[in-house]
Amino acid sequence: MSLIEALACGLPVITAEVGWVPEMTEGLDYQDVLDFEPGNHRSLQTIITMLVERRAARRARVAGLTWQSYAERLKAFVETLR
Repeated sequence: MSLIEALACGLPVITAEVGWVPEMTEGLDYQDVLDFEPGNHRSLQTIITMLVERRAARRARVAGLTWQSYAERLKAFVETLR
């Protein structure tokens, strides 16, 4: 059920080729479906580390942005239009 919920939310999924999982993920983008080798904890660790690093990189891109800084930049831009 968690696989279905993750796909419904548009989140990447960590999967192993067991049961009906390959059928559910067939045709999805390789970045959306991250396969690990069952029983290989290093394989799973690599995938989880990669996802955490991707999230941190996305957050870092907007870390300094605040409503205040946005308002100041917008005000400065509008003033250039006068």
